[in-house]
Amino acid sequence: IHDSVRYWVDEMHVDGFRFDLAGVLGEADNAPSQYWTNEDAQNTVLQTLVDDPDLQARGVRLIAEPWTTAYDASTQYPMSTDNETYGWHEWNANFRDWWRDFLNQDEHALNQPPYAGMYDGGSVITGTYERYAWSGKQPFHTLNYITGHDGFTMFDLMSYTEKHNSCGPLNPVCCFDACSQWCDPLSGDWENRSRNWSDPVMKRQMIRNAFVGLMMSQGSVMMLGGDEWMRTQYGNNNAYTTWADNEWNWFRWGEWTSRNINNTSRHRMHDFVRDLIALRKQLRYAWSPQRWDSAMNLEWLSPDGNPAGEETWSGRAIQMHYTNASGTEHPEVLVLMNMYDGPVDYTLPVGRTWARAVDTQAYFDLPGAKGEPTGWFDEKLNADPFASANITLVDPPVMSAEYAVQPRSIVIMVEQGGG
Repeated sequence: IHDSVRYWVDEMHVDGFRFDLAGVLGEADNAPSQYWTNEDAQNTVLQTLVDDPDLQARGVRLIAEPWTTAYDASTQYPMSTDNETYGWHEWNANFRDWWRDFLNQDEHALNQPPYAGMYDGGSVITGTYERYAWSGKQPFHTLNYITGHDGFTMFDLMSYTEKHNSCGPLNPVCCFDACSQWCDPLSGDWENRSRNWSDPVMKRQMIRNAFVGLMMSQGSVMMLGGDEWMRTQYGNNNAYTTWADNEWNWFRWGEWTSRNINNTSRHRMHDFVRDLIALRKQLRYAWSPQRWDSAMNLEWLSPDGNPAGEETWSGRAIQMHYTNASGTEHPEVLVLMNMYDGPVDYTLPVGRTWARAVDTQAYFDLPGAKGEPTGWFDEKLNADPFASANITLVDPPVMSAEYAVQPRSIVIMVEQGGG
C-alpha cells in the first residue's frame, strides 16, 4: 500500500488520498482495530504513511473514513512521529449529524449533541477540539461535511423524509423483478436525519443554510459534487450499485447549465456556493485557522448582544463574534443564526460598522420560478436573474445597529474599515 501511494504521488501527481475503511490499514496482529491501543497504531501502515518524508514535503493529504475503529479513538489515525504538523485527517461524523439535526429538527438545540453523537454545535463549528486536540491534531485535521458520496445529496436531504431505494430510476431492477438478488431496497442508511421541506422556496433556503454552516465552520471542508446545483438521486441514498449506473444517476450538467428562465434557481445556488467559497478564503483568519490558538477570538453572544448563557445555548438562535486576538488586525466577523420558526431581532456589537455579506432568507431568492411569491428580483428588475442576491462580496450594504434575522436563516456580517 505504501509503495502504491508513493507511485501515485511520484508518477501521477496526486495530492491526496481518501481511505475508505482506513482502519484496515492499521490492524495490529494482537488486536482487531476496534480494540487498538496507541502503541498498536504506531506499528502500522497508517504510521508509515504519515512518517514518509516525501509525502510530508509535498503536503499530500491522508484522509480516513474512521468507521472501522472505535468512534472516539482519534490517535488511531496518528500524527507523524517527527513532524507535529502532519497527520491523518478524519471525516467528522459528529459535524455531519449535528448540522443535519439542527437544520431539520425543530426542537434541536445548539448545546444538544446529535442522536448517538457526543459533541454539540459549539464544538463542531469550532473544529471539535475535544476529540482531536489531545492527539496533536489541529483544526484542519477534522474534515467537515454534511453530505458524502454514499448517501443523500444535499437536495435529497431536504426533500425526502425516508430513503427510496426500491423501484425507481436508480434501482430499476426492483420495478420489474422485486425478487431479484440485485434488488436491494433495504441497503443504505436508515438514519438520514432528512426532512421533506415541501415548499421549494424553503428547500432552497435550508440548502443555503447547510452550505453556510459548512463554510463558516473551522476545519477542512468537503463538498459532494453536484450539491452546488441541487443535483438529485430521487431519494436513493445508496447509488453505488451496478443497476444505478444509468443516465438517471449520472451528472446531467444540462440540468443547471440551461439558461431557461425557469432554471434560475440552480444557477443562483451555484453562484451562491461559488461566492461563499470565495468568502471563506477571504475570512480564513477566522474560519480556517491553522492552529487552535488562532488569530481571532470568538465570543458567543445572545441575540440581545450579551454573553450567551444557558438560555441561549438551549435554544436555536445565537451570535458568533470573531474579534482580534492580541497583536492581530483583521476585519471582525459576525455570524447570526436563527433556526426558530419566526424572526429574531439581533443587537449587533457596538463600535463597529457592519456590512451584510450573506443572508440566506428566501426573499433574496424570489421569485425563483413561475408561481413563486414576489421578492427581491421583482423589485430589482435590472438584476441578473441567474446570479444570487443572497450573498454580496463587493460593496456589501452597511447595516444599522439592529437586524431582524428571518425564520430559519443565517446572516454573515463583516466589519468595514476595521483591521
